[in-house]
Amino acid sequence: MALNTKGIDSNEILENLKDVFDVLDINSNSSIIVDELDIMTRNLSEECSIV
Repeated sequence: MALNTKGIDSNEILENLKDVFDVLDINSNSSIIVDELDIMTRNLSEECSIV
């Protein structure tokens, strides 16, 4: 998968990705686990299946 980042500052992209990571990393342990993704998808009213 490729991102269309033409004309967008790479530092801004990196900062945005860090912000998203921080939101998903609920317990602030520098990793995102399945349980955190499950919580986030439920908060977005989406169902997630954990296999």
